[in-house]
Amino acid sequence: MAETERKFTLERIEKTLKYKNTPTLSLKINYPVFYAENKRGKEAEFINKINKFYKTGAERFLSHAASRYSSRDFAYKAKNEKAKPRISMTSNVSYTDKNFVSIFVDFSSSDGENAKNIRLSQLWSAEKSAILPPKYVFDTGRRAKRYIKELIYKTALHNAQNPSFCYRKNFKSVIFRKFSFENFYFVPRGVAFFYDKGMLLTDNSAAVFVIPHEKLDGVLKITKKTEYN
Repeated sequence: MAETERKFTLERIEKTLKYKNTPTLSLKINYPVFYAENKRGKEAEFINKINKFYKTGAERFLSHAASRYSSRDFAYKAKNEKAKPRISMTSNVSYTDKNFVSIFVDFSSSDGENAKNIRLSQLWSAEKSAILPPKYVFDTGRRAKRYIKELIYKTALHNAQNPSFCYRKNFKSVIFRKFSFENFYFVPRGVAFFYDKGMLLTDNSAAVFVIPHEKLDGVLKITKKTEYN
């Protein structure tokens, strides 16, 4: 085992918020907790920082939900509607090595009629002990951006031949208009670029396009050196 091997568990919180005795919201949260054998020095600082970031985020999410939904108005609404409101914050560790940790977090809410889904992602540098903005990860210039969007569109066209992929009629326009270098995370074989749920697919799931390493030469500024993945 490498000295800096970084593992993690997912801390889970499930609660039913109430106003007096009336349930107002079903809440689910998970967030990663990292640990490593023989952690010390800079690695210990990095792990402590990343753990604090996601624990604090979960606590704020819970506090915001409690202050908003534990109210008389939501209790009245919950009594008079078949589907009770629910919200969740789900964290996913998509990649980790001694140099980088890549995480995406899905936020979703539903009141029985309307649903909202947002995905956010962070790429952490162990060397800098900080989240890297896209400009440090990619060439974000016009030509590079166009190149990535064209790769995504070609992948979507290929996927569309499979009946399990049901894209919206305007999916080409959405791919080119809504692309952002902010919406990415690392996976073992490349970089995953994503579009939020409902933007491209008719089943309202998130659309994810993995671009292999070999197609990102000249666009990806950093190199993933996997020691123990």
